[in-house]
Amino acid sequence: MSDDFAAPSDTHSLCIGDYVLQSRIGQGACAKVYLAWHVLSGTEVVVKAISLKGFSRYAREIYCLKSLQHPNITALFEVVTTPDMLFLVMEHLREGDLRQRLENHGPLSERQARAAFRQVVSALQYCHRRGIVHRDLKPDNILLDEDGTVKLADFGFGRRVSDDSKLSTFCGTFYYMAPEVLRQEPYDGRKADVWSLGVTLYKTVTGTVPFQGESLAKIKAQVLAGQFEAPHRMSRQGGQFIRWLLTVDPSQRPTLEEVMRHPWLNRGQEELRPYSQPPGGDLDPQVLELMQSLGFEPDQVEQSVGERKYDRDMGTYLILKKMETKMPGRKVKLRGGPAL
Repeated sequence: MSDDFAAPSDTHSLCIGDYVLQSRIGQGACAKVYLAWHVLSGTEVVVKAISLKGFSRYAREIYCLKSLQHPNITALFEVVTTPDMLFLVMEHLREGDLRQRLENHGPLSERQARAAFRQVVSALQYCHRRGIVHRDLKPDNILLDEDGTVKLADFGFGRRVSDDSKLSTFCGTFYYMAPEVLRQEPYDGRKADVWSLGVTLYKTVTGTVPFQGESLAKIKAQVLAGQFEAPHRMSRQGGQFIRWLLTVDPSQRPTLEEVMRHPWLNRGQEELRPYSQPPGGDLDPQVLELMQSLGFEPDQVEQSVGERKYDRDMGTYLILKKMETKMPGRKVKLRGGPAL
């Protein structure tokens, strides 16, 4: 298959493994993103098609996706490889991203923003605890589901770090970059993520970014000075919380563990705690039974999931398991198979 394949048309859909690609919903230098259907279940998924010629720039993203299992981080289901392309099959969230939500419906209320950002903070703190930084946190990379679930997405600039490591790559989105990144100094990716979190929260409750100007140079000067207006339509405590996140000196900027304990984030709710991943256990016997009826070997499925191979067996299991989780008490109907 050519690495510059055309988008599937209404009359001809491109099949990749068990997935039928539909409309293109995004595109980068070496990758295209499609909405697709999982043939066996009829589930909508997202497929990121990556040219192997540009694979090295996506290797870190794949590492991050395979390393992170959190309810507020988009899940990777399967990796399909052809001679020219790599296809990442990921979950699809029907409500789109936070940027679209803000453009279509305006800023979130303070209460709505708190509910969303508790989930984002939980996901980001989990990433940092796992030694991974995001480096491109912004509304575009925060996805929304119908049930109010918020998920962190797009680890294209994600990278593994150690406790004392400093990064030097100038990356991210200008309006959300921390001062130390704009100064092109060696920086702590975790502290840079906290700054981006502050800008994103400000945008979420006001509809605008905190640092504005007639030119990028003037905006940069404001960022370096930490000069911005207090967010309107927000409590004094909420404004203080954002200003704390937007501390210019990274050594004085809070860690996400400190952020989790802040009163504004926990108002009216239990104090946010670091996410504890459930211990691995036996696979769902109903899903295994259903997969067996479709021709899968249970032992092979268990091995695939246990070794995290992200192949067809694991991908199918994860999709069916997620369908079961999202529709408790309802039967999951599969094409060519019995109901779950």
